[in-house]
Amino acid sequence: MVGLYRDFKSSYSERELDLDFSLTVQEVQFIGQFNGESNRQASAILLKALPYLGRFPESLLEVPEVIRRYVATQLGMLFDLSDTYLWDSRSRERHQAEIRAFTGWQVATNEHKKALFDWLRVDGAISAFTTEKLQDLAVSHLRARRIERPAEAELARIVNS
Repeated sequence: MVGLYRDFKSSYSERELDLDFSLTVQEVQFIGQFNGESNRQASAILLKALPYLGRFPESLLEVPEVIRRYVATQLGMLFDLSDTYLWDSRSRERHQAEIRAFTGWQVATNEHKKALFDWLRVDGAISAFTTEKLQDLAVSHLRARRIERPAEAELARIVNS
């Protein structure tokens, strides 16, 4: 999909890593509340992936190794410990909830999706003449409101409606 949300690339320049995956002082302080290096690194990766992708990754393996190492280095870790993170756990759900609270991002609810549909029908359709442009507008609209993007198929269904 073209637009403000993207998928991970196969390689990144140092500048791209700095722009998209550098942790602020406030973010490092926030991450510091999590117990264990693996939890801190994984939570930092999730924290930076959310605005980059517009959603949380499906697994930490989706995140390129260069990003995982870059985040680990910022946290003063010598190694990428993300493979030791318990992905299928309540901890991940709690970490994601805390990241949402910290950043203001929200899960896309049915109300959000209905509002997106209504906005696309009334405002979006005026300036978008192709499905691709309408999809880009939908993604931009969600990002501006810090609403996680729905699955690709669901977003396509909303746009095509």
